[in-house]
Amino acid sequence: MIQLIQTYLPNVYKLGWSGQYGWGTAIYLTLYMTVISFLIGGFLGLVTGLLLVLTRPGGVIENRIVFQILDKITSLFRAIPFIILLAFINPLTYLLLKNTIGPTAALVPLPLVQEDWEPWPSTMVKICLTTMSSLWRRY
Repeated sequence: MIQLIQTYLPNVYKLGWSGQYGWGTAIYLTLYMTVISFLIGGFLGLVTGLLLVLTRPGGVIENRIVFQILDKITSLFRAIPFIILLAFINPLTYLLLKNTIGPTAALVPLPLVQEDWEPWPSTMVKICLTTMSSLWRRY
């Protein structure tokens, strides 16, 4: 396998594991962006999903205005492709970090569109809790 990499990908082989552009650094930065955005996005998705269930009509703390706003935000983020959202979020990233390039700057838009936050987990939490609620009422 090493011979294959040396033959067909000599520049990749020369990078090696160490150094600023090495494989080790690339793997570390990939895991850094993935894990942090997963934790932030998962938390935001859980909170948003719970708020959607609690504030919906007939919910425990029914609030039509909050429900409508959260529901529209969830639908909006579901419809926007990542690259377009990245361009819209760029000024916010610069405002927060004074930088728009790099792994730390990627942590601002990634949780917003990763399949952890708005579109999927909040909708899944909403559906699961609503289904469980209707099942509990039967018994």
